[in-house]
Amino acid sequence: MTELIVGIDFGTSNSKVVYYKGQGAREPQILQVSKVEPYDLLRSIVGYRKDQLDPDIGETVRANFTLYDNVIEDVKWQIAKGHQKTIKLTSGEEKSPIEVTAEIFKHIRSCLQEECDGAAVIRKVAIAVPDIFDAAARQNILAAARLGGFEAQSLEKNLIDEHIAVAEAFDTFGLRDGSHFLIFDFGASNLDLGFYEKKIAKFGRLARGGRRLGGKDFNDLLFDWVVKKFYDDFKIDLKDEWLGAKLFGDQSFYSQTLHEIREKCRIAKESLSSAESTGIHFRLLPGKSINYKIDRRDFETLAADKIRMVRQACENLKQEVESRVGQVVPERIYLVGGASQMPFVAKIIQEVFSKKPLRSIRDLQGPTFCVAAGAAKFAETGVAATISTLAKGEAGVQIFLSYAREDEQKVRSVYEQLVDAGFSPWMDKKKLLFGDAWKTEIQKAMQSSHFFIAFLSSHSSKRQGFFEKEIEAALDIWLKKSGNDFYLIPVRLQDCEVPERLREFHYADLFGENEKLAWLHLINSIKVRVERLQKPH
Repeated sequence: MTELIVGIDFGTSNSKVVYYKGQGAREPQILQVSKVEPYDLLRSIVGYRKDQLDPDIGETVRANFTLYDNVIEDVKWQIAKGHQKTIKLTSGEEKSPIEVTAEIFKHIRSCLQEECDGAAVIRKVAIAVPDIFDAAARQNILAAARLGGFEAQSLEKNLIDEHIAVAEAFDTFGLRDGSHFLIFDFGASNLDLGFYEKKIAKFGRLARGGRRLGGKDFNDLLFDWVVKKFYDDFKIDLKDEWLGAKLFGDQSFYSQTLHEIREKCRIAKESLSSAESTGIHFRLLPGKSINYKIDRRDFETLAADKIRMVRQACENLKQEVESRVGQVVPERIYLVGGASQMPFVAKIIQEVFSKKPLRSIRDLQGPTFCVAAGAAKFAETGVAATISTLAKGEAGVQIFLSYAREDEQKVRSVYEQLVDAGFSPWMDKKKLLFGDAWKTEIQKAMQSSHFFIAFLSSHSSKRQGFFEKEIEAALDIWLKKSGNDFYLIPVRLQDCEVPERLREFHYADLFGENEKLAWLHLINSIKVRVERLQKPH
């Protein structure tokens, strides 16, 4: 039997696996997880067919997706957002996001067994997860891995934050204490930036930033460009489903055609990372073909708004760092994710941070596999650094979110925005685990919080249950602490009456035409009070 130590980067679009084979192995290897090219990338896509007992995974589904009754993508973020709603299949079965994700882990485990001719003993597994994944999301990932065949013992305490995995892969421990580094993680759907200071056995996070923007957004820009040019040439709107089905004679063939065009656009975008120009070619109908050429300059003009968003995210991160420690140039800048290879990324980084990003010719330290490689290294050693927020970081200040159940989706959005702003919000649906004594945990969370946000709406005004009790408890804490270490902030989600007991507190309105301005004011108010909290009384 061959022992394996495994690191898994479960990605939105692609999953990657790196492993150590045999006891005492020093060199990690990249696992072949696909029967077709690219062999070392597993598309995170699951296809179900009524006439097939087990689903198919990966490139096979992508290339033939109209053969499947149900195709499920982006399941990673369904788990992250706590979606427990079942996915109804055409067969009548229902699958949870955990069950769908388990199929991907099952495929990975099968590939590991094939690598060792069925004689593999998977001793340790580490799975890299985004830093923003809360306890519930992490538990869901572990549940999916166990359901996929990985034994609980091999998974024990083996989740690692993606940014720590990157630091592991690049041997960041070799940096001198007090030096700084930047991680620029640009994946399929998310831009995640982190600016760190090297400490003994830990990384102090000076700032974190980013936005919901990824490689898929740039693929869509190219697709829309192709659709427009085709309409200009032939007066046929490829997005018109009725017309498309009529022209192609079959709805499934029309859907497959659009899918293939999107894939051609993705390949063209990736080609422009190394070539000055590329072509998008596809024969649609007799005498009507896609045959367009685009160069890198035109592509960047097309993507100008998205590129400005990337620059703005970098500039915001730099400003945040300078507000804490003054001007500092990172000693190293690590690129992670396929979208980070677009040439404008390196240009923006050098202009904003006055430093070229690190480029490695080694696959295991390249943007594609470094997360999986770092996870495998962590699984092999069992030791990794931790991330802590440095003195002026807001992430150490807890914000309790109180709301009526009917407002859950809106509050979830606020929760994610607070996380993106660098804070640590506490929301029951995000933090409570199965089996927790929820009343006790909520009381403990309120007592340990510095901010209490009461979300008000027509729904909350009708609630006389636990929401009212939370308000009463918050007022009691505020009175006992005299407002010095505890701030109560009412936030209206719609035009509604503020309860009499909360009218002495200045409230925010997160709705209407001034919602964005109110949000900025709310964030600024919290930051000002964080500064007060950190000053000695």
